[in-house]
This record gives sequence, C-alpha cells and structure tokens, in this order.
Amino acid sequence: MLVTIEPNIYLVFGIPIIFAIFLSIDYYRSRSRLSGKSVIENHKILLISITVILALVLTWFLFTMSIRSEFNNHLSKEYPGQRFAIGSIKYDLLYNNYGAYVTCLDDSIPFGISKNFYTKEISDYYAGVKRADQYNSKIKPIFENSNIKNLIFNVSGMSRSPFKDNGVVYDRISLAITADADMISVAAKTIEILKENNISTGIIDILQEKDKHVYELSLSPDDYSLSKSELQAKVEQRK
Repeated sequence: MLVTIEPNIYLVFGIPIIFAIFLSIDYYRSRSRLSGKSVIENHKILLISITVILALVLTWFLFTMSIRSEFNNHLSKEYPGQRFAIGSIKYDLLYNNYGAYVTCLDDSIPFGISKNFYTKEISDYYAGVKRADQYNSKIKPIFENSNIKNLIFNVSGMSRSPFKDNGVVYDRISLAITADADMISVAAKTIEILKENNISTGIIDILQEKDKHVYELSLSPDDYSLSKSELQAKVEQRK
C-alpha cells in the first residue's frame, strides 16, 4: 500500500530560520553600539536563542513525523491497497488528541484521523464518511430526476449498514422542501419514488420552513397507507 505523506518542511524550518535572520539583523545593529564583553554576551544570547528555537521546532517536527507514521500504519492495516494523503498534524486541546485531515487518493473522500493523547487509540472516519457519500450519491439523483425536484432544495440519506447498490436500506431519508410545496403531496410522492426504486428506509423526514415557522413530518413504513388527513395530523410545528 502506498500512503502519500506531505510534511511541509519549508514551513516547519522556514519560520524559525526567518526569525533567526531577524535576530541576526538586530544583533548586528546593536553590535555597532557595543564592544568587548557586551558584544560577546550578546552573541551568546543570540546563538542560544536560535539553538533553542531550532531544537524545539526539530523536536516537534520529529514527533509529528512519528504520529504520521502511526497514522500510516493504521490506514495500511485497515484499508490495504488504498492510497491516502495525510495533511498537517495538529493538537486539539479540547479533545486532547492529535489529528489530521486525510484524503483517499482512490475516491477523493476527505476524512479525519486522530490519536487520543491519553489512551493512544487511533480512530479514523473514512468508512463512515464514505458510507454517507455512497448513500447520498444514490438518493440525490433519484429525486433530482423526479417530477418533484423543484419542490425540494435538499435531500440526504443515512444508514449504519454497509452500502449495497441494489435494494438499498436507509435508516433515515431527509428532505427539505420549499415554502410553496404541499407537504402531504410531497410525502405521498416520496413514498411512491422509493418504492419504484426499491429503496427502503426506517424514517422519512420532511422539513418545511413556511411563514417564519418550521414544520416536520416523520413517517415510518407503517404510515405509508395513511390517508391525507391522517398524514396531515402527523405534521408537527417545530418552531
């Protein structure tokens, strides 16, 4: 497995070097006003400052490279044969972990990976992000090509189960519809569209913002046979 790692060496070493140059300029300016012991002491302070800065930067760089190596090994083990590009390593004070953004070079899926500071456990979100992308890529075109596409401005689907192209089963399908859409008619058409495309879902969730209010209609498969008046009774005002 080839995992592409992109350490930004120019950034890592460039900043302290530029800082050292400014220190040097300041030193030579002050040198013209100093002599003897003062010049030697100033020279020592400058060298010590530069050395400490470079040592700290080098230590952090080597440490992050070790984290990269651990991420590399984790991805190689979890997803053999796939290629990934690992971004910059950052420390998250809120969650106490080291993390980076990663892109799968085979399918362009971006995701996060992290290592907990205390437990040392490494977690990645590739499978979840890819699964969400697959489910959304399946459901979006179906509604975009339907006769209610102008009444919908967003549709998404989710599932915790592995994606299957045929006989797709969602945990939830969510639709956000326009203010001028008839929610009950959209619900009926949505049920029809899903049946036509052999798609099952645990919940159909329809949201509509209208007259400064937000309305929601949640349907389970048991509700598919309800009449329009019964469906209307299930609409709830959320805001």
